[in-house]
Amino acid sequence: MAIDILQDDEFLSELQRLASSFGIGIIQLDPLDIDSSRVLYPARQKEALDWETVNKLCEQNSDFEEFLKAVKIDFESRRFHKNEYDSVVKDIRSYIREKLKIEQE
Repeated sequence: MAIDILQDDEFLSELQRLASSFGIGIIQLDPLDIDSSRVLYPARQKEALDWETVNKLCEQNSDFEEFLKAVKIDFESRRFHKNEYDSVVKDIRSYIREKLKIEQE
């Protein structure tokens, strides 16, 4: 999810490529009216990963590389280590208001 998405053709093309490569959906969030948010690129289930893009992202982002290492450890050990991952947000509206410091009307 993103609130402000740069309206630049090159950026949007790369965003679309990444969404397509990973099947990740991109939502443009309207923080004042969640119901007005819109899906820019819908999520799709992928049968296989685009390893070229995965490797490129690991080279560019050490946090992503560490995330993949944690996933690999969990997968190989068949044990889920919750402290390695973000918690699941139950109330998205409150979470967004709190993170963006939006006053409730």
